[in-house]
Amino acid sequence: MNHLNRIPEQWNRTCSEYPKVATVHQLFAEQARLFPSAAAISDAREHVTFGELDRRANQLAWFLLRRGLRPEGPVGILTRRSASMVVAMLGVLKAGGTYVPVDEHCPAERLRFLIEDAGLKMLLVDEANQARVQPLSVSAVLVATAVGEQNGASIAPPTSSGPLSRAYIMYTSGSTGTPKGVEIVHRGIIRLVRNTNYVEFGPSDVVAQVANPAFDAITFEVWGALLNGARLVILDSDTVLSPQSFARALAAEKVTVMFLTSSLFSVMAATVPAAFGRMRTLVVGGDAVNPQAARTVLETAPPERLVNGYGPTECTTFSVCHLIESVAPEARSIPIGRPIANSEAFILDDRLQMLPAGAAGELYLGGDGLARGYLNRPELTAERFLPHPFDGAPGARLYKTGDRARYLDNGVIEFLGRTDHQIKFHGFRIELGEIETALRKHPGVIDAAVTVLRTSDTDERLVGYVASSPAEAVTEAMLRRFLGERLPEYMIPSHVVVLRELPLNAVGKVDRSLLPRPVSTAAVDGQTGTELEDQIAKIWRQVLSLPSVGLDDSFFDVGGTSLTLALVEDRLRAIVTKPFTMTDLFRYPSVRALARFLSARQEDQQSALVGAAAERARRQRSALWNRPSPLAAGERSC
Repeated sequence: MNHLNRIPEQWNRTCSEYPKVATVHQLFAEQARLFPSAAAISDAREHVTFGELDRRANQLAWFLLRRGLRPEGPVGILTRRSASMVVAMLGVLKAGGTYVPVDEHCPAERLRFLIEDAGLKMLLVDEANQARVQPLSVSAVLVATAVGEQNGASIAPPTSSGPLSRAYIMYTSGSTGTPKGVEIVHRGIIRLVRNTNYVEFGPSDVVAQVANPAFDAITFEVWGALLNGARLVILDSDTVLSPQSFARALAAEKVTVMFLTSSLFSVMAATVPAAFGRMRTLVVGGDAVNPQAARTVLETAPPERLVNGYGPTECTTFSVCHLIESVAPEARSIPIGRPIANSEAFILDDRLQMLPAGAAGELYLGGDGLARGYLNRPELTAERFLPHPFDGAPGARLYKTGDRARYLDNGVIEFLGRTDHQIKFHGFRIELGEIETALRKHPGVIDAAVTVLRTSDTDERLVGYVASSPAEAVTEAMLRRFLGERLPEYMIPSHVVVLRELPLNAVGKVDRSLLPRPVSTAAVDGQTGTELEDQIAKIWRQVLSLPSVGLDDSFFDVGGTSLTLALVEDRLRAIVTKPFTMTDLFRYPSVRALARFLSARQEDQQSALVGAAAERARRQRSALWNRPSPLAAGERSC
């Protein structure tokens, strides 16, 4: 066989049987009929059976239809991670609509953009988020109220939804500074979680829900559980951010299947590597998996299956997966693997010609997971979703990922990096250009550049650089506050370095290799503290790779993140006897305030930092819990 023929005829022969003519809500209804009394969802407040979830979602669907929801009409969901969130997702689908998940901590400017761009007339909210929506030009409806108003309407309404109907719109970062909405259809979701080959779900499984609702890993979590009769357990963010508490919760809930971002996986591997030993399948992804972290888990207490999951939002969460069975001591990366069932992967050159194994090129993805395209962005859709060059079936397409990769001789794909300035950061896909565009909107900024600085195996930071206008002085704190009003927390750089001008190369572009490392401004000459303050400061320096820290600087203002705070918590427990929680670390984000709290007999409410520092801490905690060419009726499917 010609060596190029292996790629389409062997390595991309992934067709398998799955319910491709069904919709998500039809498959859920089947599970509700099979297991009406079985637990469907558990969260901190309630346990909901499949039968009860079906009833509530049907009532919400009737409410939406009586409010005028049309087929594929968009409905925003702005709630905490809870059973109500899932009721909202399912109820919108049962009404034939499209759900649009919104990060509950996204800035007001971004929320207004999503409402306008998606054409939202209604946001389903919970009590915690109801007030946020009141000033906006959209109707806010409490999920519980909508369900209660339709008491008795427990039968599912008829809809015209089909497998190619739009199920949800997920917004991802945009290089021009404008987020873009990715339109996902029912078939893409079903092919991800039913009769696939990288994971198995069944009625005996317990699936953890830890992802931000605005991150497409939630598709794997929620529908992987509910379309297969499994129980979805929603773990609160305080628990997940504390490695020891997280490990205890996984054991107590008997979690068998979970997705974890690579960054959080690295933190868990460094602190409680035995946490996953009772699991059947742990899928890790969102960005490159740390080989040392994977090796540590495999050598300590591995799950039955440790899987590296790869895929952009445009291909419905995962397209390529790799079973990690061992990691060589000298390994510097882990392959992303092979295309999963009913998916395709090709490595192509600039002329869209297939490249042989070993040759590096751009990764293109195909199959039943492809999105329709980008909402209201036909030009971008045409640019990224191309006619399939190797399949003449009507409507067959490939998605241009922008990722560099190569096939190895055994058919496994190795990820080699990006062809542009897009990154994966703590599981979120970020266009550095969107942050740069936001910085340039400040009147004191002439130009901007953003890059990623890796400080350790478990820590990497976004760093911004600006050329400031001589006419208007700007400071790092000023620019971070400016970004905080426009971008979600996970997109705000840990440091913003103010320069007179950005270094340029010979062709006039920013030379990122010449951008200086940020210098900590936290040091205070001659500053000394108590013994406990010195111990806390030492832990900060170790975790954040800082030469020194000030007693009154906020952890998050010197480069800390939710994930690095988890490392701080783990090391603090070795030296502190007083009980404390992860929430306490967020409430007392300076060395002095935290030491005062930990050494006090009773909690001193006045020691908590307030104002901007406290707000930044709250936003950091939320950040971790956080992707015209429609599918033709004859689009190719396996």
